[in-house]
Amino acid sequence: MKTQFTIDPKVRGEVHFFTGISFSGNRDIVRIFVGGRKQGPEIDGSRVKSIGFSGPVGTRLVLCHSDADEGWEEHPWRAIVLVTGSTFRFSGGGGVPAVQVADLDRLDRFDAPRTDPEGMEAVAHAATLAEGSGWTYGRLSFKDPLKGNVRRVRLDLVS
Repeated sequence: MKTQFTIDPKVRGEVHFFTGISFSGNRDIVRIFVGGRKQGPEIDGSRVKSIGFSGPVGTRLVLCHSDADEGWEEHPWRAIVLVTGSTFRFSGGGGVPAVQVADLDRLDRFDAPRTDPEGMEAVAHAATLAEGSGWTYGRLSFKDPLKGNVRRVRLDLVS
């Protein structure tokens, strides 16, 4: 399943998509440039299970189960925001702020090198993007997981 991208023209950053949890398996890198351009391979959303994301503070990445332009918030999604205090410096990207999501359907620390099999914390629930706060939030469902079902990636800036 080819993943669609919706990119705000002011966004820049880099997303590392992994086919396994805890950053294992194959890695595909997509670079995002000002003007809404991207460079990198097509992403097969049926294989995405973990990601790394870097860019300026205030950049938000939303992984969506739905590829619809409207009504997508009614389906599973997860937002990841680069927020001061909830990032680490990615040395491979010139020291820019970064986060790691070791498992798209579970909550781990923003700098966790792998998912914690003992931890069962849920991502903070938000019915809409506007309701969300913190470095990650969303509308996840164990019945309909986001892992292996990423149909659209949205990138924008938040204040």
